[in-house]
Amino acid sequence: MFFSIDEDTFLCQVREFIPASVATSREKVSPFIDAAERKYILPILGRELYDDLHLLSTDSDAWSGSGEDRDKSTELLRLIRISEINLAYYLGFDVLNTRISDIGFQRADSESFKGLYKYQEQNLKNYFRDTGYNGIDDILQYLEDYIAYFPEWEDSANYTSRKSAIIKDSKAFNAICNINGSRLIFLALQPFIQQVMDIDIRSALGETIYGTLLSQLAGDEPDTAYTALAAQIQKPLAFLSAALLVKNTGKLTEKGLYFESQSANNPDNISMTPGGEASSNYAYYRSTGEQYLETLRKYLRDNFEDYPGITGSVYSRDNDDKKTFFT
Repeated sequence: MFFSIDEDTFLCQVREFIPASVATSREKVSPFIDAAERKYILPILGRELYDDLHLLSTDSDAWSGSGEDRDKSTELLRLIRISEINLAYYLGFDVLNTRISDIGFQRADSESFKGLYKYQEQNLKNYFRDTGYNGIDDILQYLEDYIAYFPEWEDSANYTSRKSAIIKDSKAFNAICNINGSRLIFLALQPFIQQVMDIDIRSALGETIYGTLLSQLAGDEPDTAYTALAAQIQKPLAFLSAALLVKNTGKLTEKGLYFESQSANNPDNISMTPGGEASSNYAYYRSTGEQYLETLRKYLRDNFEDYPGITGSVYSRDNDDKKTFFT
């Protein structure tokens, strides 16, 4: 765990990111910190980098780095703690609000403090969730920005897959298609991003260009023609994958596309109705994606000399000393 085992130090570390009361108990929160580490932090760091940072957090004197290496690792550790503690409170939100005893489950309450209204609870839980998940993107971006200081991560599968991704993270996706900067929505989009890549993008590029693109992006120094092509792919990929996410589900959430309404008489009463394939939002995402897909095809036709093996266009064939018939 990246937080101290000392109760007082633990509280200071938590209060750096969350205004927790002095009554906060390490014993009560630590199971959820462990869960957040196992579920989210360890997979993105990889075991080798995880162990290295864990040593820094628990025994700074025994850690071998110094100078700028120590500064960069310390900042990474801070970003990890921000994400981890928020995810811990998100994962444990309901249990931490509950008293568990041999007579059952009870809601904690007192004469001095009353429980939150339902909408306040939901807002707070959403804050922990969004801050924690979006913090993962901050960790990944920091690792990529300072990759020279983290050779263990450079050798990991996570880094390799991130390098070859057309849209690397929620911030890049959000710059094209608004998802409120949510990594949670971005994660929900992943199967649809892959589907669009496998079907629409592969069909537009052809097998040769598609395969070359992926191998180029996975390399250390991809050809500029293919980085430019990747940039052209981002817009159709974003909008078409968003259309797939919302197809059967107006507010874009990690569960799909929903219309949200709130009772005028009771702010706790919030209902969500599936938007449906026929909604104007779905039509917008789909038509915009298809328009960008046509722009991608035009880009390929206009720049066919940069992409050997391009197929499917009469304009890209070698027509010297040959006759062409159109029917």
